[in-house]
Amino acid sequence: MPNAFPFSLSPFDCLDPDERRQVRGSVDIAYFPQQAVILEPGATPSHLFVIVKGYVQQMDEGEVVATLGPDDCFDGRSLVAVRVSSRFVAAQEVVAYQLARQTVIELIASNATFGALLFADLGHKLSVLAERQQPRELPSLSLSRVGEAFLRPVHSVEAATDILSVVRLMREQRTSSVVVLDAVGGRKGIFSRTLLQQAILDGRPLQTMPVGDWARYPLIEIRSTELLGDAMATMLRHRIHRLVVEEGGQMLGVLVYSLVAFGVASGVVAARDEPDYPTVVAAAYVGMVVVVLLSSTFLTTRVQSTREHLRRQKAELAQALEQIRQLATHDDLTGLLNRRAMLDRMQLEQRRSLRSGSPLLIAQLDIDHFKAVNDTHGHAAGDLVLQSFADTVRRNVRDTDVLARWGGEEFVLLLCDTPAADAVALMERLRQAVQAMQVPVPQGDGPITVTVSIGLARHTPADPLAGTLERADQALYAAKAGGRNRVVPAPCLR
Repeated sequence: MPNAFPFSLSPFDCLDPDERRQVRGSVDIAYFPQQAVILEPGATPSHLFVIVKGYVQQMDEGEVVATLGPDDCFDGRSLVAVRVSSRFVAAQEVVAYQLARQTVIELIASNATFGALLFADLGHKLSVLAERQQPRELPSLSLSRVGEAFLRPVHSVEAATDILSVVRLMREQRTSSVVVLDAVGGRKGIFSRTLLQQAILDGRPLQTMPVGDWARYPLIEIRSTELLGDAMATMLRHRIHRLVVEEGGQMLGVLVYSLVAFGVASGVVAARDEPDYPTVVAAAYVGMVVVVLLSSTFLTTRVQSTREHLRRQKAELAQALEQIRQLATHDDLTGLLNRRAMLDRMQLEQRRSLRSGSPLLIAQLDIDHFKAVNDTHGHAAGDLVLQSFADTVRRNVRDTDVLARWGGEEFVLLLCDTPAADAVALMERLRQAVQAMQVPVPQGDGPITVTVSIGLARHTPADPLAGTLERADQALYAAKAGGRNRVVPAPCLR
């Protein structure tokens, strides 16, 4: 299964992760030697091809009408028409991805943008073939041009026009939007009923608000010579329902989405190449394609919009839950685990130690004479000392060791899978690091220095965690009674 499929190419660049997985599951690599016939006229197509290496010639009645190279895609036209109408020959050795027809059809049904981009590509190919088709097919193919479709009149207003006057114009002309001309900014925008609702909710009088402040910029325009397939792709890409058609800098009119879908459907019907295709059947097919295109596009757009809304809500909820979890399990000042979260982590490590037989030790750390720091320098300076202490300890322990603020100036350190001798040596290094710590005070006579007293105890499977904490606490009191600034192991470690 190829893993390097070129999803950056149109129309595959609009696929979501699930659709990309669908492509990977049904794509394969095909090889064609030079002069090999890849597709024969009249055959039923089974794949859409994307060229990786080499060149392919598209031929009609023995003449080359197109040469396709790496990253080009063919033949989407035959997949839609269910019959190959041109001969495709390998001009060189060709390596190509081949994507199963059923997958392409499912992607068109589930992803409106993919279908629109694929139809736009078909429109370009149909325009090349139009010169070689019988005269009876040209009227249908001409519908694929934007300038030849039905355009609604375009109405424009200056950006300084008040919204109330714009609303009156929209009602008189029976239009749902107007083009806004901003001469000062040298730009054009659009103002629609949706934007009118937003302006009304603002609460200010409409006659005092310039429409230019509420218009959406820039105005999305398309040339009259472009294909209707391109117009559909542009609308879906920008999530809009109308395009302003221009030619030579002049606005000709407004093209609405439903007419674009009809034009694309007409172009697809014209491509069927049936010499005696009944008019009634053709008309029915046009209607069917229009209904399918409009329905699938509308439903897919709504589904994609809902998915995006739910995705945003899920992300916001996950962020909120993470913030709540952080507040519930961590100390605001130091960012360390709080007492409740530490007890949960102790129980987890206790079970792990019981299963593996690895040693588990608990150290109680207390900053000496911390009350004097608050009394002398103030609580703000005391907070700085607590933060610096937490940072110093974290820098001097392993990632597997767990530090928590137990309360006030007292901290607890959980040492996992650590022999007793190593734990005592580590505590001595911590004591020295804290003693060397200097905490600058924004308004003071100099940096603050502190020391720490540490009690250390080893957890045994026969004892509850509360018993180990009690032994560590007793060792801490012994360190305090012995003069502070020292490490005292519990009797079981001596």
